Formats: sequence, C-alpha cells, structure tokens
Amino acid sequence: MKRAKEIEERLLALGRMKSKLEDETKNVYMIASGQTLNDSVELSNDMRTVLLGMCIGEIAKLNREFEEL
Repeated sequence: MKRAKEIEERLLALGRMKSKLEDETKNVYMIASGQTLNDSVELSNDMRTVLLGMCIGEIAKLNREFEEL
C-alpha cells in the first residue's frame, strides 16, 4: 500500500510537470538554489523536448509498476 501511494503522488507531480512542458505558450525555467546561490535558466525548446520525453517515460514506467502491485 505504501508503494502504491508513493507512485500515485509521483504520477501527480509528473503529470503537472508534463502539462507545463507541453504548453508552448509558457516559458519553463530550471531553478538552482542553495545557501549562496539562487539562479534560474530558461530551458531551450530542445531541452524541453528531452525533459518531456523523460517525463513520459517515467510515467509509463510507474504506471506499469502500479499495475503490477
């Protein structure tokens, strides 16, 4: 049960991420923060495509794992 809940929470987060990456009307940034560093970099279209592919792959993997539970 615990793993199923973890998967559901991760799928929700990935779904939000996927929708932001697919929306070409919005800019997407990577934010780095730390004790002495707070900076952001806008992602290029190529990087958005790479991240979207990784996101879709992770969603598929987690869905398979969830179905096996």
